[in-house]
Amino acid sequence: MTTPDPSPLKIGLVTDIHYADTAANEKRDTRASLHRVRQAIGDFQTHDVDVVVCLGDLIHSGPDVEAERSYMQTIVAELRRVDRPIYFCLGNHCVDRLTKAEALEIIGQPTATFEAIHKGIRILGLDTCFNPEGSSYGRLNSDWRVAVLPEAELDKLEQSISKNTSPTLLFSHHRLDANDDWSLRNAEEVRRRIGPHKHLSYAVQGHAHLADFRSIGHQGFLTLMPMVYSDPKLNAYSILTVMSSQSIALQGFGNQTSWNP
Repeated sequence: MTTPDPSPLKIGLVTDIHYADTAANEKRDTRASLHRVRQAIGDFQTHDVDVVVCLGDLIHSGPDVEAERSYMQTIVAELRRVDRPIYFCLGNHCVDRLTKAEALEIIGQPTATFEAIHKGIRILGLDTCFNPEGSSYGRLNSDWRVAVLPEAELDKLEQSISKNTSPTLLFSHHRLDANDDWSLRNAEEVRRRIGPHKHLSYAVQGHAHLADFRSIGHQGFLTLMPMVYSDPKLNAYSILTVMSSQSIALQGFGNQTSWNP
């Protein structure tokens, strides 16, 4: 008698929300992100996702720390309306003026990384907001084009992947599959560390404000569209369905294209 496959894991995904109480410009309508999050949450509930992952840049730049704190409180309260477990990667805008401790306190997450198992699938979230010398982003001490994963974080990632061979997905704000301003400066080293682990099949990332998929070795790297754009019709979010066999399918909404390998 064969054991039936468990039901697939459905993950609601949002990235690059860039909420701020500021006027729209030709590229971004930051106020509209509040409504767009509500729309995404409604679809996540309708489609009965199991968990939600936010890939960072919850807020856009504000004039001071208190403004950015207020933006973060507003958008997190909206995201927390989803009646599902929710996990957050920090983006460069999340910790531009705010410190990581301040952002995490508002988010309600103990650390800037996360690890959990749902329906037999392990999800790992990276903290990629570090300067080259290893200091954390915050208080305007960073250049958004320069981010690294320090040696200690690389070691922790490798140890975490090695200790459990459950099917695993990796989530990151910065790209891990390219060599540009939107990628970790040591993305190649990250790939070298994760490459041997065949139970880690996909990485999901934001930051670059485009839709892309690349295959490097046996691992796939999926980059998602941002939620923030000036055209009110261009909301973007998605639902990732993950099978125990490690096959996946992405259902895109709005400006996010669907993808089914």
